[in-house]
Amino acid sequence: MIVTIQKATELTGKSRSTIERHIKAGKVSRTGDGIDTSELLRVYGAFKSDSDTSINASFDASMTDREQWLMRQIEDLKREHLERERQFLEREQKLMALLEHLPTKSDQNNLWHRIFKGKK
Repeated sequence: MIVTIQKATELTGKSRSTIERHIKAGKVSRTGDGIDTSELLRVYGAFKSDSDTSINASFDASMTDREQWLMRQIEDLKREHLERERQFLEREQKLMALLEHLPTKSDQNNLWHRIFKGKK
């Protein structure tokens, strides 16, 4: 279901400026007609309890068990992707630190390097 920004503020409890900022930052997708309620749920979670229950009920009814399962799968994949990206960056930092401490060929020919074997 597509809603206006005003209705999105009522459903999520977020300010208009927050929602507009998230749209500009790409956190929330917007179509020409408005914002899909599935986007609001994805980004902000469950709607406020005092919001329009007819929209909440129609959205819940329109979201099948399979769609809910798929949404959970997407969230799991996002978490997994972020964890792997974190691990990759950590590994890259470790490798860069090792590379920075490797002796150069000229260091290996240096008398001090031969005596102390690169220890400082």
